[in-house]
Amino acid sequence: MNNITLEDFGLFKDESLNVDFVSFNGRNLDTPQMLEVARYFQTLGFNSYTKSREEEHSRQKYITNFRNKFELVFISNIPYQKKVKQIQFPGVSRHRFYELMKKKSIRGEKITQFNLVLACLDIYYDRLNKLNDECDSHEFVTKSSEIYNKLNKDKKRIINSRVIQNGKGLLFRFGNRRNAHYYRLYGKDNSLKFEFEIEGSFINDLNELLIKECFPEFETILSYQFFKQSLKLFKFYTYSPELIWGINPFLRHL
Repeated sequence: MNNITLEDFGLFKDESLNVDFVSFNGRNLDTPQMLEVARYFQTLGFNSYTKSREEEHSRQKYITNFRNKFELVFISNIPYQKKVKQIQFPGVSRHRFYELMKKKSIRGEKITQFNLVLACLDIYYDRLNKLNDECDSHEFVTKSSEIYNKLNKDKKRIINSRVIQNGKGLLFRFGNRRNAHYYRLYGKDNSLKFEFEIEGSFINDLNELLIKECFPEFETILSYQFFKQSLKLFKFYTYSPELIWGINPFLRHL
């Protein structure tokens, strides 16, 4: 595998990457500030909801308007962070939020005014199945898991990965959500989804670029991190040539 550098990468659209999830931490975010945030985003087409914990399925309406198509959720209890509330943009709302930031309809100075700091960002690549693929997406996920675990077992490394079945298909997890870098591979009926979740100190360092609206640098660094982690995890392609089709998005960087 060739060494890759930051200069090898470009914007999300150039790398066929998309934003999958965005969240911000707000320290000492009291009720008046929450109302201010909710009302501001309401004018931009976002309804707001509240939940006590992220894993809860139920949520309560906060400020909503039937005309709004997007949403944000205030999470009041964040593990190990007593004075922090989190604001999450789920589903299609994450695309809308980032789109509005790039259009400067949401300004970085407004995020600073609300005392919000970028907490987590998921980026992903979708790869549709092709007629000449040697195995389908579910088989690719299963084989990836088998090879990855075998290689790490042979090297006597602690393996923190597993395959589970969920409503969307097969899911192969590398690591866990407590890690600063958390990777997931989804095998759907007609596609593969490579998803990388970044949080912790690294994503905090990128907060300044987002606030200053330095989007080319922001996206280039994240693209580099995505592919760097992908190449690290999928380097087993050299052991199994039939799996190389599944990492086509990475081949030009090899």
